[in-house]
Amino acid sequence: MLPSREVVVATYNVEALFDCKKDEGTLDHEYLPDGYYAWTPDKLARKVANLRRVVTSIDEGRGPDVLALNEVENRGVVEELREALGPEWITLAHHEGEDQYGLENAILSKYPLASTPVIHHLSDFRTEAAWRMRGILEVVLDVDGTRLIVFANHWPAGKGRPAAQRVAAAGRLRLLVEERLAEDPLARVVALGDFNANPSDEAFGRRGLRVAVEIDELSNGSALYNTMAFERSAKSLEELEAALKAAGAGTHFTRPPPYDGPDGEWNVLDQIFISRGLIAEQGLSWVRGSTCVVREDFMLAEDGTPRGFFERAVNPRQLDLARAGFSDHLPVITRLRHL
Repeated sequence: MLPSREVVVATYNVEALFDCKKDEGTLDHEYLPDGYYAWTPDKLARKVANLRRVVTSIDEGRGPDVLALNEVENRGVVEELREALGPEWITLAHHEGEDQYGLENAILSKYPLASTPVIHHLSDFRTEAAWRMRGILEVVLDVDGTRLIVFANHWPAGKGRPAAQRVAAAGRLRLLVEERLAEDPLARVVALGDFNANPSDEAFGRRGLRVAVEIDELSNGSALYNTMAFERSAKSLEELEAALKAAGAGTHFTRPPPYDGPDGEWNVLDQIFISRGLIAEQGLSWVRGSTCVVREDFMLAEDGTPRGFFERAVNPRQLDLARAGFSDHLPVITRLRHL
């Protein structure tokens, strides 16, 4: 059991955390020693060390207590990150999925498991490798005697067919959450990750996740509340997105081809949703207004955008490891506490 304090929950897309070996059946060839990125043990070690710096900067150096990760190739690289973070990280959950590049979700935690982790494969669009979706990882943690259900997500990017895939993934996540709430109406659920969609995306609307932007909506057909919406005065998903972008709450900066220029726009792709059980203000509850984007100066490039591991417009084979960055996403955190 951890000392009594707030429970910090974080989500972080770590941008292509590959090992240096070939994983059969995946398109990981660019991240091999002889591949485009000349991915070597030295680069992997630097990447892990840099990610450790980000994670341990959270909560005044204590780091989060629950950490959802996107874009990890396999359990082995997550083990390397866990070892770098320290022995208090007692839980590691990861399942191999169906992403063509082998990049999946994982969860690390300082709390023990309350049940066996489950990967929920998304059966739609599975016939073509290029269109297979990453599954949803479900982990139940024992947080000082309270069950905390965590769903880690990384939805498909882009427009067109991926948009339909995001709606399908959102619908599946909603059904999973509703199943847990049918078992226990006050179940404490957190759904988080890189959704590859801004808050106004149709996947969060009536056809998909049915996200609430006002707490009162949780008793009116919505199973999940967007914790970024607190005190934003938004009455719709569109208003929420506008408010977040106006407040500089972006988590990823999208650049048009050739991807190395100054143009682009901030997007709010990484989000944290909670169920009504965490709003109840009794037992393990959400700290209202605590959700924020982690944006330390060292994580940012000179133009204020996320500092990816490789410098833009620099040949990956000529990377100076002393200048290597972190990720093209920024982490998002929220806080829970026992009331």
